[in-house]
Amino acid sequence: MATGKPMQIKFLGAKDQMDALHRFAQSHSSGIKVQSYGPEKDPTNLKFGLADVASMVGFIESVLAIPTLAVSLYELLKPKDSQRIVVQTPTMRIELVSKKDLTPKEVEDALRYALKVAK
Repeated sequence: MATGKPMQIKFLGAKDQMDALHRFAQSHSSGIKVQSYGPEKDPTNLKFGLADVASMVGFIESVLAIPTLAVSLYELLKPKDSQRIVVQTPTMRIELVSKKDLTPKEVEDALRYALKVAK
């Protein structure tokens, strides 16, 4: 994906995670322009169980925003094992899953892979 154009991205996760991600995107100069936010209409194929699922669609305006976004996602995944956030781009869908040895760099590498952006 070209680095000079905004990159579309969609996040799906537990409502509390998406609330926190939405606040991050709104309150920081995060480089993320939120296009939509709210409950996910059909979360059944996401295997989140009975949890309330929300989504946020936005545009990453610069590759420079990816490391900061990665740290924010890492912080959302860190509290518990087996938490997850689904990341969708126009070309692929990946799952970020928490684990004891997860690092912010692993999250950043996964985002770069999904967005097809080299370091």
